[in-house]
Amino acid sequence: MSAPTEVHFVRHGESVSNAEGRWQGQGDSPLNAKGRSQAMALAERLGPFTPDVVIASDLSRARDTGRAFAGASLRTDPAWREIDVGRWEGLLHGEVRDRFPADVAALEGSMSVKVGGGESWADLGRRARLALHALRSELAPGQRALVFTHGGVVAALVGTLFGVARRRPRRLANVANTALTSVRFDGGRATLLRFNDTTHLDERPAWGEERRRDGAALVALGEAGAADVTSYDHGQRPLPEGDLDAAVAWVAQRHGGERIALRAPREAHARYARALLSPSARVEASDGVTHVVASDRGATLADFNAGAALGDL
Repeated sequence: MSAPTEVHFVRHGESVSNAEGRWQGQGDSPLNAKGRSQAMALAERLGPFTPDVVIASDLSRARDTGRAFAGASLRTDPAWREIDVGRWEGLLHGEVRDRFPADVAALEGSMSVKVGGGESWADLGRRARLALHALRSELAPGQRALVFTHGGVVAALVGTLFGVARRRPRRLANVANTALTSVRFDGGRATLLRFNDTTHLDERPAWGEERRRDGAALVALGEAGAADVTSYDHGQRPLPEGDLDAAVAWVAQRHGGERIALRAPREAHARYARALLSPSARVEASDGVTHVVASDRGATLADFNAGAALGDL
């Protein structure tokens, strides 16, 4: 049997449009100072990692994030661009809601609605799958690729590869700036190694923190727990017996708006992540930490296997 291949995806660092809250599709908004700092932190974390192929979207925010690690040897390909948002490009999120309320409502209900008249999420998914297929065809058994791309592309591929259903609450958090997401391919099978990992940054991912401030619990699943938050041990009172879903629901009910550590064996939080994604999803247990945003409406995977070294998976 041939050795599996791996593809590691990175969302670009923070751009000017990100910071201003503007729709940003295929417009070329550059990295801001924070984004450049994030790119350098990621490059330092990647350190001795030696992928066989390094490629980036040709948009400057992705290209420059990649160059912080790979330098001038970085290859670019427009197939890895963000979704085309058409006439919404450059508009503030509030401006779009005010000017195009019917379009926004239609978009929330269908993957086939073209965003701002540009591409639909279904269009993006097809383009991303073609780009991934072309990349995988380059890789010899045992090789690894590193792709600097965009949040919409990463979300589309993870959703497709692991059968993530569109339902509420959403199954996956927004992909954070410079987050690492890693997938192993073994024949026709894909295994999620990590998702949305930003442990190289001196900041907590904004998406999870915003939900916590709105009243959800931000639950860290791992074997060690944390010293500065309330911690529980899975399988011991006062937590309910059974799988982690009951324990997470119990924590969410009692600790809304808090950060909680739930110590559990790596296999248990891998099973929990798989259940959030899809019963058919393949995921890899590791020493990393998995964060879940949980409330009375359900749970969302904020990240998976965060902090595990690339060579450990």
